[in-house]
Amino acid sequence: MSRAGLLVAAFVLASSAGQGAGRREVGTASFHVGAMSCVSCEKAIRANLSRMKSVDVVLASAAAKRVQLRFDVEKVSMQEILATIAGKAGTYEARLALKYADPQISPARAEKAQLALARVPGVRAASLPDEKGVILLTFRSQPAAFLPAILKAAAHAGTPLVDPADAPTKSNN
Repeated sequence: MSRAGLLVAAFVLASSAGQGAGRREVGTASFHVGAMSCVSCEKAIRANLSRMKSVDVVLASAAAKRVQLRFDVEKVSMQEILATIAGKAGTYEARLALKYADPQISPARAEKAQLALARVPGVRAASLPDEKGVILLTFRSQPAAFLPAILKAAAHAGTPLVDPADAPTKSNN
C-alpha cells in the first residue's frame, strides 16, 4: 500500500466522516491498562466508561490488559478517557496504544515519530515500538489532546498510526 493509502487508511480507522450538523466523528482507540487483572476490574472500568457520553466500550479484557472504545474523536479528549478509566481512586492507569502501519519501522523513523508526537498539544511522550510496532502514549493534564491531531502528526512525520486492534497482520496482507 502506498504512503498516501496508509494515511487514508489510518484516518478512516480513526474516524468515519460525517456530514451535517449533529453527526459524530466516530473512531476507535485501544488503551493499555496494566492494573486490569480480573473480571472485576473489567466490570469496574466498563462501569466508569458507561457514564461517558459519546463513548461505547467495545472490549475490556483483563487477559490482554486492553480496553477498546468507540467514541466521538472530535469531542472526547484522551485525558477525559484516561481519567474515566482510572476511576475516582485512580486505580487503573491507562495509556493510549497505537500501532505503526509499518511494523518494521526503523529506529530513526520511530525516533522522528516520537518527536512529532511529543509536539502535539497535551501529549507527554510516546514509547519506542515493541516487536509488533505498538507504541504507548502518555498525556499531560492540559491542554486536551484529541485522536485526530495525534494521527495527523504521525502521518506528517511519515509514520502513520492505526488502532492495534484494527491493524492488518502479515497473514491478511
